[in-house]
Formats: sequence, C-alpha cells, structure tokens
Amino acid sequence: MTLQFWKKEFKEEDWAEDEYYAAPPVKDTAAAVQFKDQFQDVVLNDDDESFEEFDVPAGYEYREGWIYIGEGKEIVRDDYYANLPPELKPEFKDLFIDRNQIVVARCPAYVIDGDNTLFFQLVFTYVTRFRKIISIALLENLYEYLYYRFIDKPKILSRMNDKLIRIYFARRAEEADNLYKCEEKCREDIAFNFEYVPDFPRNLGSYKRLVIILENVGELEEAKALCERAIALGLTDRTKADYPGRLEKIEKKIAKRAKNAKRNAKKTDNLS
Repeated sequence: MTLQFWKKEFKEEDWAEDEYYAAPPVKDTAAAVQFKDQFQDVVLNDDDESFEEFDVPAGYEYREGWIYIGEGKEIVRDDYYANLPPELKPEFKDLFIDRNQIVVARCPAYVIDGDNTLFFQLVFTYVTRFRKIISIALLENLYEYLYYRFIDKPKILSRMNDKLIRIYFARRAEEADNLYKCEEKCREDIAFNFEYVPDFPRNLGSYKRLVIILENVGELEEAKALCERAIALGLTDRTKADYPGRLEKIEKKIAKRAKNAKRNAKKTDNLS
C-alpha cells in the first residue's frame, strides 16, 4: 500500500511554484477510516514491529490509500534533506524520495520541503526491510535525527535502539567498527531501559545480544556476570534453555580455559 499526503480542500493557488505532492488530488468522497487502526493492520501483516507509542498526528486520517491534513492545519516544512551531508543526499534521494528500491515501497515517500511527519513516524518501523542496502552512515544520521525527535518517548527510543543493534550485528563483517558499535549501543540501551522504561521488556534484545558478543570475543567473566544478573532480574532470552542454560555453557568455557591455562603453565615450567 502506498501512502500519499494531501491537504484537505486542496487548491492550486495555495501553493507556490515548484511546491508539489506525489500525485493528483483524490476526488472521491469515500468514508474515512481511522488511520491508527489501518496502520496497525499494515504493520502486523508485515514482519516489522510497530512502535507501541505511535501517535496519529493531529488532523491526519486514512482514506483509501491516501492521507490528508485536517482542515485548518498548516503544512509543516521539513529541512532534513537540506541539512544532510552532501555525500549522503544521493543515497537518501534514491531510497526515500525516488524510492527506486522496492524494499522501501511500504515506507511513505519523503517530500522535499513538505510535511514529512508520517515519513519520520514510519521510517524506522520499516527499517528491517532495507537494512541490507542502507549505508551505516545514512542509518546513523536518520537515527540521530529521530532520537531527538522522539526524546520524550522512551519506548520508541528503545525500539529504535533494538533495530539499530540488530543491523550493526548483522553487518558486523562489513566494517570492523560495526561490532564495536553494536556492543556500545547494547550497553547504552540496557542502561537506558533500566533507568527510563519502568516496564521494559523482559526479553530485552540488547541484553541478550551483549551476552552473545562478550561470549564470542572471550570476555567470559563479564558474560557470566550478565547472565547471573539476568536470572536475578527475571529476564528471558526466549530460548529453551534461557539464561540458566547460557550461564551453564559459559561456566564450562571458563572452566575449560582455566584448565588449559594450568596445563600451559605446567608445560612452561617443565621447559624452564
């Protein structure tokens, strides 16, 4: 489904030269359906997760594939694209303005100098669709912009963190920094949830991901401590063995490493 933006009672004289929307005005008078309900259906039928605190912008409704701005609402001009670093503009235009990649078709198009309220509400909801093609630099730029846009909505920020963490981890082999960024964002998100999200999810993705990273890079003692803390907090990693099973596996690795270290030390003594 393609979402398009419209001003109610559109009149050509309301717009200066070169100001435009994506298609001709819709002339039918079909009954309006509440946008929030339609939005939830769209997202749940997709594999992407919606933001739990999604707010329908004032004056917006959904009507047969297009969105119009309620009577009396002024267009909000947006300068995100104008302020993008020059090296990121071609990629952003290709993905979100021209939408040349089919994987972003479900995300509303960005309109230069237009009202992009819905674009910014949905771009990270659908980010898993284009996670393999968007550059890390553009992804981080969007994340930073949205972080301050949703600074008063901790649940949305936590969901954005989770998506960014997943992408960093999935693309860890592309750049050496991606795994480091993933680890740092995990630590940041754990602290953020514990402090600002009283009802944070018990299957906190950043917590599980941090344990996995630490275990794989050999930081076994810290991974063990995190598992013990997870058990004390009643967290779950949504696996059959859960954190107790993960803890047992890590403890076996610690014991094996200690045994190997003792054996190597004995060999060294014998050689000397």
